[in-house]
Amino acid sequence: MRPETTAQALEPRAWVERLRVTHARLSGLREAAVRREAELIVRVGQAKGRLLLADEVNATLEGLQQRAHQRAVGAFERLLSAILTDVLPGKGAVRLELGTERGAPALDVQIDNAGAREDALEGSGGAVTNVLSAGLRFAALSRTSNRKLMVLDEPDCWLKPERVPAFIRVLAEVAEKTGTQTILISHHEPSLFEGLVSIVRLTSGAGGVPQTQVVEPRGPAWPDDETPGIRSIRLVNFRAHADTTLPLFPGVTALIGDNDLGKSTLAVAALRAVAYGEADDTLIRHGATEARVIVQLERGRRIEWVRRARGNPRITYALYEHDQLLHEGRPSGRGQVPAWITEALGIARVDELDIQLGSQKAPVFLLNESASTRARLLSVGRESGRLHALIEAYGELKRRDREQVRDGEAEIAALRRRIEASAALPALRERLDELAKSAQDIESLASRLESLGRLLARLDTLEKRRARLEREAEILSRLPTALPTLADTQPLARLIRTCEQTARIARLRRPFTAVSLPELSETGRLAQLIANIERTTRIARLRREFTTVTLPELADNRRLVEIGQRIAKLARRRALAQKVPSLPGLPNVIDLAGLSRQIEQIEARQHAVMQLRAAADAATKEAETAHEELAELIEAMGGQCPVCGGELRQALADGNTNRSAA
Repeated sequence: MRPETTAQALEPRAWVERLRVTHARLSGLREAAVRREAELIVRVGQAKGRLLLADEVNATLEGLQQRAHQRAVGAFERLLSAILTDVLPGKGAVRLELGTERGAPALDVQIDNAGAREDALEGSGGAVTNVLSAGLRFAALSRTSNRKLMVLDEPDCWLKPERVPAFIRVLAEVAEKTGTQTILISHHEPSLFEGLVSIVRLTSGAGGVPQTQVVEPRGPAWPDDETPGIRSIRLVNFRAHADTTLPLFPGVTALIGDNDLGKSTLAVAALRAVAYGEADDTLIRHGATEARVIVQLERGRRIEWVRRARGNPRITYALYEHDQLLHEGRPSGRGQVPAWITEALGIARVDELDIQLGSQKAPVFLLNESASTRARLLSVGRESGRLHALIEAYGELKRRDREQVRDGEAEIAALRRRIEASAALPALRERLDELAKSAQDIESLASRLESLGRLLARLDTLEKRRARLEREAEILSRLPTALPTLADTQPLARLIRTCEQTARIARLRRPFTAVSLPELSETGRLAQLIANIERTTRIARLRREFTTVTLPELADNRRLVEIGQRIAKLARRRALAQKVPSLPGLPNVIDLAGLSRQIEQIEARQHAVMQLRAAADAATKEAETAHEELAELIEAMGGQCPVCGGELRQALADGNTNRSAA
């Protein structure tokens, strides 16, 4: 049986597991679909319920918005409409429209003239702008915590003189009702203000120096020292004013005078320098070294501001109370004001806008700002803006509800089709359990088949090893058992080579001629002696004449002596060779080193044959054990193959017969 059969037997269990995983996934999807359907039914029902209440909710929100509008801007509408009607009859009523701009509250100022709406700034004349700008300043100031102080510089610049008294009367009423101290700067005649407000006239004195004159104080100056309000403003060496004091009264104080006398400097420029830090060297009077502003407040307090042409610091502030110094210092930077000055004076910008110190060069207030800035500065539209945002959010909610109903019903229909298509899933769980049990039985049989396959493969391997070992043992058994003893033949080989060389020398039969050699002795000493005599003779010849001596010419004969000795040695060897008898024939000896290595290899193979025989015996025993285990396994399986149903006993008997034949 091959291993592939076992792998195929394991496939049913993996197949069942895949079915169980698929069933679990589909069951989870079905349960999720059921939960989703229930959730969508609830959401769609809630959305439908909210849509049924849409008309009623819309009516409620509109009513809330109208009431919020009245609470937020109703008072301002009535105030501005009353001011406009009193000053400019027939111009219509003021309408403040609340809305949103980029998600923030926005306020539009319009004029309703017999049902026709027009923009208050672009659609109206300058007189309307004068009136509405003044009214908006008072409205904006009422929404802050600043000092109840208003400085209006030429607020009547676009009004006809005959409309000025009505405008002044309205400002006086507003100032009185709101408790706001007001400084009104105008170039109109005092007769237009008489009986309405306190009047201070600025005139040109001796040398052209401005001076003030109280024309008509309306009511008592100040009831007590505790009543909030600025009592006076004094300028020393401040532009054209060498030393000018502007007395102020509760309510409205009108500062009047001819053009270019310094009315705006006396009130607006002086207060802006102290409150906002707007100052430079042009404020210092020509020829002076410093300019000074003294503001007298309630409870005996006064603020002194000084601007110096040279030195450091250039600007200093001081706060006194009944001539006792409370604070003194300088601003932290250009355009900065100490916090204790802002707290005592109570004048500060709001959202970067100047509410209290109006300039005649910018008579328009708030109408030229954005709608969101107007709403923010007047602190209106917050409630209405929230309601507007709520209405927009409710509109978005209705849109989402309609989408929820539409998309939810479509999704519910699709989910129901999916749930109906998967209705058979619960019943399949039992079938899968049965298949899992069958797969487990198949796995058990497959495991037993795998063991049987391993035994058969092992038996086949052992049979092959046994056959190979038997063949090797048969070959080795034919080798001789007794081996010759060998010795090292190298000395014998060297002896034979020596004998052969001696025989070759003996075969040299060539006769040598007898040579008589003289007996020679060493003549080197004699030659040296002769050389000395010749040298002595040459020396003596230099002094006296010697008798001529003839000497033999001798040379060094050491080389000749050596040659004679070698010839004598060769003669002796030849004589000895003639006396040596003929040598017998010598055997041819070969080098037996290779034969020695072969004998060593034979011995090693004999040892290997013995090991192979032992391994063959062990393999035979192991094969017999495997046959016994196989027989037991076949008997345990009833003698039949669980895969093909064949007879295993007969196959085992045939295998034993084949092994015996081998």
